[in-house]
Amino acid sequence: MTRKQLKVIILGSFCVLGILISIPGFIINAQKSNISSVQSALLNPKYAAQVNNIAFYFPDGCEIQFEKQMNRLGNEIWTGRTDEGTVFSANSTMMEQLVSHAAETRSMTQVSDSFTAWAALGLADDNAVNISFSHNDNDGSTTTFSSLYFGYQNADATMLYVRNDRKSNSWRIQDDFSSYLTDSISFWADQRLLPIGSSSETDDSRAFITIQTTDDTRTLINNVDSGTGFDDTVHTLLSLRSSELLSFADFQLEAPQAREIMKITLSASDASTGAYGLTVYEAVFEDGIEYFVRNFGILSATEAPYLLQISKWTLNRISETLCF
Repeated sequence: MTRKQLKVIILGSFCVLGILISIPGFIINAQKSNISSVQSALLNPKYAAQVNNIAFYFPDGCEIQFEKQMNRLGNEIWTGRTDEGTVFSANSTMMEQLVSHAAETRSMTQVSDSFTAWAALGLADDNAVNISFSHNDNDGSTTTFSSLYFGYQNADATMLYVRNDRKSNSWRIQDDFSSYLTDSISFWADQRLLPIGSSSETDDSRAFITIQTTDDTRTLINNVDSGTGFDDTVHTLLSLRSSELLSFADFQLEAPQAREIMKITLSASDASTGAYGLTVYEAVFEDGIEYFVRNFGILSATEAPYLLQISKWTLNRISETLCF
């Protein structure tokens, strides 16, 4: 090989190396030129007040439908229903926060305008968590205001990829939504033993409290027993919570021999048709005794389609509050 040929090869190598080095920079610059940031909201704020249905669809096939409705006490609440048919009282405060959060103006950075990027970002239909914000009308029609698909987090888990169902664009937002992307009923459920809604604790619907046990029946009356802490009793009953929710079917399976040991009824009079309250159950197992409560007269005139497991401490709190 002559010196001239060697020189040509060396020069050619440098040219190729220079081209290779420039390619990543070119790609990055090209990507930057296509990236745009906007100030927008995931849900148009003008529709936020109309949202009365929120549907979650998870990659594993699990679904949860949340519906805003009026309970028998005239209070607006949210209820949840799983694809397996479990119905429960949802945490209404959390549901309203989710709607408000989606309607907040936020910085959104477009990372792609092609549906081919969805798979890499976790935004494909079979990988993403889909949340739809809708309004169900009385005539049975549904208007969907926003249907969002949430994908992967970025490397440091500070950002989250999202798209809607109407365009191919993929966006990157601050990750303040991951906590909502769960199908855990315990996360979404209202764990209060009496999830009545937001009305006053001292209104006329709670003028009477009747307590029935296997050994005794007794009634507390507001204008008679107020000096002994009637309002405090109501407050305690409305504040008590649980941590584990069971469908009625699961309860029957796990505690088939459970027996009713106490029934607490709150009403406007001692014969009110709008009465509601709690039934307390005791279940004896080989390794101990467990307690459960089931509320009635709130979601419907009958008992709720789920139960809450309570601790012995909570049972004692109920008994102490009612002086039993």
